[in-house]
Amino acid sequence: MLVVEQIEVNRRSRINCGVVVCLILVTIPFVIVMLYSPENSSIVNHPDYSELRSRRLTVVFSVLVLFVSAVVVLHACNLKYKRATQRKFAQNEAELKSLVVELAAKNEELESIIFASYHDLRTPIVNLNGFAYELSQSYKMLQKLVEGRSEDRSEILKLLQEHIPQELEMIVENSDRISKLQQSLLEISKIGQKIISVGKVDMNELVYAVLEEIPEIAEGKIDVYVKALPNCAGDAVLLKKACKNIIENAVRFVRFNVRGEITIFATTSNNMISYHFEDNGIGIDEKYCDDVFGLFYQIDPSVSAGRIGLGLTIAKRIISRHNGEITVKSSLGSGSTFTVQLPDNTS
Repeated sequence: MLVVEQIEVNRRSRINCGVVVCLILVTIPFVIVMLYSPENSSIVNHPDYSELRSRRLTVVFSVLVLFVSAVVVLHACNLKYKRATQRKFAQNEAELKSLVVELAAKNEELESIIFASYHDLRTPIVNLNGFAYELSQSYKMLQKLVEGRSEDRSEILKLLQEHIPQELEMIVENSDRISKLQQSLLEISKIGQKIISVGKVDMNELVYAVLEEIPEIAEGKIDVYVKALPNCAGDAVLLKKACKNIIENAVRFVRFNVRGEITIFATTSNNMISYHFEDNGIGIDEKYCDDVFGLFYQIDPSVSAGRIGLGLTIAKRIISRHNGEITVKSSLGSGSTFTVQLPDNTS
């Protein structure tokens, strides 16, 4: 686009130069003819000669004025177009730099997804291969026992009631994990491609809608305190998903024998709105606070059994797409505070 616009600027400049040259070629001969054309004695001795001479000079002067005016207008138009093009160049250059930064971020994200996917898909695939092999061995042993017509029914029953069901269960479990990983990766991809539908979002209404969807909170097992929250500008559907993932994370990691509490409040500063999600859960070791937003990261695998570990990753992707930021402050045994910062674009 920049090259095409530069070519257009050059083309317009050449056209303007050509017009000026044409005007010069037409005007100069006309002026010479008007000023220096030979005049016979009858014309010179004519009583109205001085008036005719004056009119001729007036015509010449008018033509010169028109010529100069045309040159000035052409120059002004050319200068105006050049300045407008320069402004557009600067705007396009800024957009290009933004696209380069975004592309670099996308490449980095893609690399992290590929790396994490390789490691997290490798484990269940290895398990599938292992248990499939065990199942085949159990089948061969059962076949030998049946063909040998063994009188020891306990071996056959052990294979049918213990080994084979356990191996089948593990195969199904690992297959289900692979399916969940694929769905999660697809969900992350959709978030990156989705067109953000920006509108005014009532955060109070959004948060209360999320609380009703979480069983532990809806059933009153965890206390939640929501202070008045300012509205923000964004995609209500995506922001709701981000908030739900953050709150569900707090619900999942409550401390044993301690009633869970979550406090949600907001602060504003420097044209930014900060939404804080504070809990009294098990907390996170400070050195791992940045890792919790990584792909497939699990704070405590024993608590996260059956889960993929993408909730906070998805939340971060959503907030990033809103030109915001999500951070966490925490320490072991002292709970965590997740802070979502969004631009204050409501005015």
